Amino acid sequence: MDRLHRRTDSVGIQDFRKAQFGYFKALRQEEIYWKQRSRKLWPSYIWSSILAAKSILKDGCRLRVGNGSSIRIWHDPWLLNPRQGFVTSEPSPGREDAIVDQLILAGENSWDYNLLADLFNEEDRGQIMKIPLIAHGREDRMFWIHDKKGAYSVRSGYKLLMANSFTHSHNTIESFWNKIWRYKIPAKVRNLIWKASLNVLPTTDQLRAKRVDVDSHCPVCLTHEESVLHVFVSCELAQKVWETVGIASSPRLVANFQDWLTTTLKNHQQDQEIIAMLCWAIWMNRNETVWNAKSFTVRLIETNLISGFILRVVVSGSCGSCVGRRFREYGNRSGGGCGFGGDFWFGGGA
Repeated sequence: MDRLHRRTDSVGIQDFRKAQFGYFKALRQEEIYWKQRSRKLWPSYIWSSILAAKSILKDGCRLRVGNGSSIRIWHDPWLLNPRQGFVTSEPSPGREDAIVDQLILAGENSWDYNLLADLFNEEDRGQIMKIPLIAHGREDRMFWIHDKKGAYSVRSGYKLLMANSFTHSHNTIESFWNKIWRYKIPAKVRNLIWKASLNVLPTTDQLRAKRVDVDSHCPVCLTHEESVLHVFVSCELAQKVWETVGIASSPRLVANFQDWLTTTLKNHQQDQEIIAMLCWAIWMNRNETVWNAKSFTVRLIETNLISGFILRVVVSGSCGSCVGRRFREYGNRSGGGCGFGGDFWFGGGA
């Protein structure tokens, strides 16, 4: 790729742009695509290196708006914010697959400000209006946001990796963990949260990184590649759990589980212990599926087994939080029990 980049003739430039969009097209694919490619090309050193760097590439790649015809508003990174390339506003019904060129006034080479006001929050609008449209007639292009010239290099990728490793200051991380260890929850739950935040749980992506020959499918949803973030946040089961208790979950806006947990705990300070317990329940369900072929996905959601369990173990009668009230309602509706004894949930390790 570097060799292509150094070519200045028109053919070389065209080949390089095609290669760029080829890489970006691959980054757009769902996890199932990466799972299939890793199976076919697992012995390839180049492919395994790309897999290892996938999250960094996705974090730094942006699409520069030309005519806007190839950029999906809610699915592609096209904002110029180095920390967040995706819009954070929720799409309105029927516009989930809208394209950026629909936001541009035809023939005027300017943003449709009335439409921006209708569709986006203030932060997104501000970011969109910073994007120049002087090259509206040109094709959309991929570029690297962390370089002044827009070109990726190993050095810039390494700098981004190091920066992401130290996103939070030492004091912030220390304060975060001190709070976790003070929670009135079982020690095993604290240990699980700690391991998940460090990304050291035995999920299939971690096992395959260590050359263990396992199916990379999530054992619960059987659709996407399993990772810590997927298990607790983006898996269909996890999404239903968080939706059931009224906790917003947006996995596409965070880089890893610790970022999601930090944000979620900050936004739901009255329910932090409940959130930790729900993470434990999700992990226990995952382990039952893996080791005992017992999938409680539907039952846990439909009969509120998790809610009844949290009610009994965590939520006191005086809990006044919004989520706490939901748990009491679910517990009363389901009889206050989860259908399993405490030994089921706390008998095994994390």
